[in-house]
Amino acid sequence: MSTTEQTRAADAVTRAEVEDFLYHEAALLSGWQWDDWLALFEEGGRYEVPTFDGRRYSGREAQYFIADDWDLLQARIIRMKSKNAHAENPPSHTHRLVGNVVHQVTGVGTLAVQANFIVHRMRDGLLDPYVGHYEHELVAGDAGLKFRVRRAVLLTESVRPGTRLSFIL
Repeated sequence: MSTTEQTRAADAVTRAEVEDFLYHEAALLSGWQWDDWLALFEEGGRYEVPTFDGRRYSGREAQYFIADDWDLLQARIIRMKSKNAHAENPPSHTHRLVGNVVHQVTGVGTLAVQANFIVHRMRDGLLDPYVGHYEHELVAGDAGLKFRVRRAVLLTESVRPGTRLSFIL
């Protein structure tokens, strides 16, 4: 099958489809359904969380909290599913709000997606809110939308001391 046949026209993707994709992802993450979440990525995809001062740079140019290439992303999921993942044993409870979703076509079969998020994380009797926005690159194909790059940009200036980003934003 040619690339043209495999790639869905990105300009045919609606905002509602992008929103449904992001809402489905949020449900998978809050439900700790790691394999299903990883299946939302194209092979070779990336997961990034820049530091507060590295927002305007790539993970190769600045320090990031998380800059997982495909191999590191797969390893992260293996760790998350392990009973030896001490940072998340027992697992955190999360509640996710996603809104203000906008998208634009950036190339053949590719979309740039921005959305705001609030992730509430409950762990050890504490509630930590994480506020930010997403800067995703999605690929539209016959199998639906997939992440090429999933970037969560925190807008807070700091996290509570001792807090770990051991869960997926």
